[in-house]
Amino acid sequence: MDTVTVTGANGCTSTDAVIVNAIVGSCSTNLTLKLYIEGYYLFSGEMASVLFNQVLSTNVSHADSIHVQLRSTTPPYNVVASTHTILTTTGNATCVFPPSVSGNYYVVIKHRNAIETWSSNGVTVGAIPPYMILAMLFQRPTAIIPHLYRHYQLGMHFLAAI
Repeated sequence: MDTVTVTGANGCTSTDAVIVNAIVGSCSTNLTLKLYIEGYYLFSGEMASVLFNQVLSTNVSHADSIHVQLRSTTPPYNVVASTHTILTTTGNATCVFPPSVSGNYYVVIKHRNAIETWSSNGVTVGAIPPYMILAMLFQRPTAIIPHLYRHYQLGMHFLAAI
């Protein structure tokens, strides 16, 4: 209980004990990704409902889970934050990080049946919620062997299955 004093337009005041319920702004930093896993891709921007097919989810729009890390852009490239999230059949994934995460980081995607992939450049995360289209993020970095990536449609690149 807090005590609140209110002064009306006529100058009269009233003091009372009240319970204050405050609504706090965003308590997280979100990063939205768009990516496809090679072996799951069906056609026209859709992937198979692998988690649903394996009875690991009751949601038919869940393709699989991925692990996303934000790493420092300077050696030794320490992990700053990481999260597990669901990748939908349309290739979308929303990563929720603590609100303290803000800055320029490499985005690292890990999947149980695909090659770990890093963004080729740092991505600014924090002040403005970024939306990353990973067709841009995962265009064959020189550090990755070129034959591990597949190009199925114009502008679309995939995490290669291993």
